[in-house]
Amino acid sequence: IAHSTIRDWLRADKIKPWQRHSWQKSTDPEFLKKATVVLNLYERARALARRGEILVCADEKTCIQALTATGVIDPAGPGKPVRHGARYVRKGVLNLFAGLLVHTGETMACCLQRKRFVEFQTFLQMIFHSLWTQRIRVLHLILDNGSTHAPKQIRGWVRSLKLPFK
Repeated sequence: IAHSTIRDWLRADKIKPWQRHSWQKSTDPEFLKKATVVLNLYERARALARRGEILVCADEKTCIQALTATGVIDPAGPGKPVRHGARYVRKGVLNLFAGLLVHTGETMACCLQRKRFVEFQTFLQMIFHSLWTQRIRVLHLILDNGSTHAPKQIRGWVRSLKLPFK
């Protein structure tokens, strides 16, 4: 079957197999109250930035396998699909730390070997000393309660840094 035939069938039936929807329902009775605060910040991100307040959402994607494919890849041809072996060489695991500057959509990221609060601190220091935070008054940092973010330690640690913004 030609690629274009499959594309036409999917379009005709409005099927989009590459799209996936999933969700989780919070069990926290205070969820709506907490989420409203965060969503209001997102909604006002551009206006806040004009006042010298930026909103940064940060998180990590952990245990990313660094792999190198081995063997030859045979390209597709008439009546022949792409062929490649399933062999690869493991190059370890990386942890991606990333931040989103909400009002512009810019991202900042780094990969580190481990996923602990100390690595997250390294990543936050990168944000705190970046161009994003020059000439700002307030940094709104949106995080989940993951253990890497050390919810009980992070406020005290950030305050101890004596940053030029609050």
